[in-house]
Amino acid sequence: MSVNEVVQLFGRAGRPKYDKYGRALLIARSESEADDLTKRYITASLDEITSKLGALPMLRTHLLAFISTSFLTSTESIAGFLEETFYGYQYSDYSRLRYITEEILDELEKWDFIEREGSRYKPTKLGARISELYLDPLSAKWLVDALPHALDEDSILFIISNTLEMRPHLGVIKGAEDAIIPYMPILQSSEVEYAEDPEKVLSTSMMLKDWISEKSEKDIAIKYRTTPGAIFSKITNADWLLYSTMELARMLKLRTSKMLEVRVRVKYGINGELLDLVRLEQVGRVRARILYTNGFKKVADLRKDGTEEKVSSLLGPELAKKIMAQVRNPSENR
Repeated sequence: MSVNEVVQLFGRAGRPKYDKYGRALLIARSESEADDLTKRYITASLDEITSKLGALPMLRTHLLAFISTSFLTSTESIAGFLEETFYGYQYSDYSRLRYITEEILDELEKWDFIEREGSRYKPTKLGARISELYLDPLSAKWLVDALPHALDEDSILFIISNTLEMRPHLGVIKGAEDAIIPYMPILQSSEVEYAEDPEKVLSTSMMLKDWISEKSEKDIAIKYRTTPGAIFSKITNADWLLYSTMELARMLKLRTSKMLEVRVRVKYGINGELLDLVRLEQVGRVRARILYTNGFKKVADLRKDGTEEKVSSLLGPELAKKIMAQVRNPSENR
């Protein structure tokens, strides 16, 4: 952990107006480790703080948000506001700051996310929704261009993987160099130069494909040389991106049924045949597979006579009761 992180945590000890003081502890295993921690965190100087607003993805996102919420609607008001921020203070070169602002606004207008009315800007319906979804406008532009090519689960997973929100991408796995060839037309369909390393993008989408093919977390971690935490992070981001992709597809009047199916499969890590079973509360990839393997292919199969006893033997009596209650009362299904 950095010095700044530790000091920030120290600052949470004690409640203003309620406590006279706060106490924060650093736990050491030995005297020498205590000395090391003291040097690293107690007597050390704080790290330099830099504004994250200077990163283009952050700046693009904020400029679209300013306009979408009608907070700031002109080049002058936006540039003036940025000059007063910590970013403006660090940047100092206000003419350069204004130039970057104008470049981003021109880009957003070119992509039809905003439109000009005299000296002011207003969001398009598409731009306003992108802002609500907290997408980087560059990612959104890529999605808008690539969505007509989202015809199957492989292309859908590749398209969402090729976004800033899915970075850092996983390392290139064996076979990715050759497997990328069929995806080149999708990459070339967008007017934005986006994929820095297409093989890494494909490797990331292949990891998601293994996840929805019910490969174990351990096997995925070994194959892609990653960690369970990184896998969870990618799955979480993929769920958000699939929802965002569906929202954009609706606005573009494209079909979303396949995207919805892929989203549910990513959420639970399941093959398509388990989609009906995971509608049941407390039934995920493992329990759904147990039920399916033992002849319960659909929720309707659980309504047959003598089912509860068999489900009880498979999953336990308490869980069987909860499942059967949902089967008898379909409105309780999630």
